[in-house]
Order: sequence, then C-alpha cells, then structure tokens
Amino acid sequence: MQYISVLAGYGGGVGGDELFDYGWRFGEQPRRLLTFAVGRQTPLPPGKPPRFHVNAVDDPFFVIDEKRAAEGLQLYNATCALCHGAELKSTGSTI
Repeated sequence: MQYISVLAGYGGGVGGDELFDYGWRFGEQPRRLLTFAVGRQTPLPPGKPPRFHVNAVDDPFFVIDEKRAAEGLQLYNATCALCHGAELKSTGSTI
C-alpha cells in the first residue's frame, strides 16, 4: 500500500492580511498530520466552523481625534504591527 502524509492546519510562521481572512483563527482549528492511503476513503472528523461575527460598537456620538489617532498609529506600527499585522489586519501570528 502507498501512503502520503501532509501536515495541515491554519496559521503558521507568518500572519497574513484580510486577503487571507476566511473566518478561521490561529489556535482555534485543529492542526493535523493527515495520512492518505492510495485507494482508501475515510472522512475526517468535523472541525469547528469559522467565525464571521463582528462585535462592533456603533456610537454616533463618538468622535475620533485625528491627531491622537495618528500618534496611536505610529506607536502601534513601532511596537505591535510586526506580530499583529498592519492596521490590525492579520490572520495569524509570527509565533
């Protein structure tokens, strides 16, 4: 019998951006070593579904201070963006 093994799972060495955001999150879905046998068919056990909900606060009276927001963006880019993604758009992490 012939076998092919594949290490599969979401996440990895580098987080992506919104282009690769399909609702899956690093650490929430199983990583598996899948071994396929030529001519055999066995279904995988079900995994958790992706999450696509947004819990945004919509306050019409909230006003963003543009100067403070720009300062915060500079601080974020200098200290956080490498791991959490530019503009907080990341599908994984650099761990």
